[in-house]
Amino acid sequence: MNNSSVSEKYLTLAQATHHIPGRPALPTLKRWAYTGYKGVRLQTWKCGRQRCTTQAAIEQFIYDTTAAENGEAVSDSHLCAEKTLDQLGV
Repeated sequence: MNNSSVSEKYLTLAQATHHIPGRPALPTLKRWAYTGYKGVRLQTWKCGRQRCTTQAAIEQFIYDTTAAENGEAVSDSHLCAEKTLDQLGV
Protein backbone atom coordinates (compact mmCIF):
# COMPACT_ATOMS: atom_id res chain seq x y z
CA MET A 1 0.00 0.00 0.00
CA ASN A 2 1.46 3.35 -0.94
CA ASN A 3 1.28 6.51 1.19
CA SER A 4 -1.27 8.28 -1.01
CA SER A 5 -3.88 5.57 -0.49
CA VAL A 6 -3.38 5.72 3.28
CA SER A 7 -3.77 9.50 3.40
CA GLU A 8 -7.00 9.27 1.37
CA LYS A 9 -8.57 6.84 3.84
CA TYR A 10 -7.90 8.80 7.01
CA LEU A 11 -9.45 12.21 7.60
CA THR A 12 -8.40 14.65 10.27
CA LEU A 13 -11.35 15.76 12.37
CA ALA A 14 -11.15 19.15 10.64
CA GLN A 15 -11.43 17.45 7.24
CA ALA A 16 -14.22 15.23 8.50
CA THR A 17 -16.44 18.26 9.16
CA HIS A 18 -16.80 18.53 5.37
CA HIS A 19 -18.04 14.93 5.11
CA ILE A 20 -20.94 15.17 7.55
CA PRO A 21 -24.37 16.59 6.69
CA GLY A 22 -24.95 19.95 8.34
CA ARG A 23 -21.17 20.47 8.52
CA PRO A 24 -20.75 20.41 12.32
CA ALA A 25 -17.99 22.46 13.92
CA LEU A 26 -14.66 20.91 14.86
CA PRO A 27 -15.40 21.09 18.63
CA THR A 28 -18.54 19.04 17.97
CA LEU A 29 -16.54 16.26 16.32
CA LYS A 30 -14.06 16.32 19.18
CA ARG A 31 -16.94 15.96 21.64
CA TRP A 32 -18.39 13.06 19.62
CA ALA A 33 -14.95 11.38 19.64
CA TYR A 34 -14.14 11.89 23.33
CA THR A 35 -17.53 12.00 25.07
CA GLY A 36 -19.93 10.60 22.51
CA TYR A 37 -23.54 11.35 21.68
CA LYS A 38 -26.47 9.22 22.87
CA GLY A 39 -23.95 6.69 24.18
CA VAL A 40 -22.15 6.42 20.83
CA ARG A 41 -18.60 7.64 20.21
CA LEU A 42 -17.12 8.57 16.85
CA GLN A 43 -14.31 6.12 16.20
CA THR A 44 -10.96 7.88 15.87
CA TRP A 45 -7.30 7.01 15.70
CA LYS A 46 -4.27 8.95 16.82
CA CYS A 47 -2.26 9.87 13.71
CA GLY A 48 0.86 11.66 14.87
CA ARG A 49 -0.35 14.73 16.77
CA GLN A 50 -3.86 14.67 15.31
CA ARG A 51 -6.99 12.60 15.76
CA CYS A 52 -8.23 11.02 12.55
CA THR A 53 -11.33 9.15 11.50
CA THR A 54 -12.58 7.51 8.31
CA GLN A 55 -15.62 7.91 6.10
CA ALA A 56 -16.71 4.45 7.24
CA ALA A 57 -16.47 5.47 10.90
CA ILE A 58 -18.52 8.61 10.18
CA GLU A 59 -21.20 6.55 8.44
CA GLN A 60 -21.29 4.07 11.34
CA PHE A 61 -21.58 6.93 13.85
CA ILE A 62 -24.51 8.41 11.91
CA TYR A 63 -26.18 4.99 11.70
CA ASP A 64 -25.67 4.25 15.41
CA THR A 65 -26.81 7.66 16.67
CA THR A 66 -29.90 7.46 14.49
CA ALA A 67 -30.66 4.01 15.89
CA ALA A 68 -30.14 5.29 19.45
CA GLU A 69 -32.54 8.19 18.87
CA ASN A 70 -35.12 5.79 17.44
CA GLY A 71 -34.81 3.49 20.44
CA GLU A 72 -33.25 0.72 18.35
CA ALA A 73 -30.28 -1.43 19.30
CA VAL A 74 -26.91 0.15 18.63
CA SER A 75 -24.22 -2.08 17.12
CA ASP A 76 -21.39 -3.30 19.35
CA SER A 77 -18.32 -1.09 19.16
CA HIS A 78 -15.97 -4.03 18.60
CA LEU A 79 -18.01 -5.05 15.56
CA CYS A 80 -17.74 -1.49 14.22
CA ALA A 81 -13.99 -1.56 14.74
CA GLU A 82 -13.65 -4.92 13.00
CA LYS A 83 -15.76 -3.70 10.07
CA THR A 84 -13.64 -0.56 9.70
CA LEU A 85 -10.39 -2.52 9.89
CA ASP A 86 -11.69 -4.97 7.27
CA GLN A 87 -12.56 -2.06 4.98
CA LEU A 88 -9.06 -0.67 5.46
CA GLY A 89 -7.55 -4.06 4.65
CA VAL A 90 -5.93 -4.46 8.07
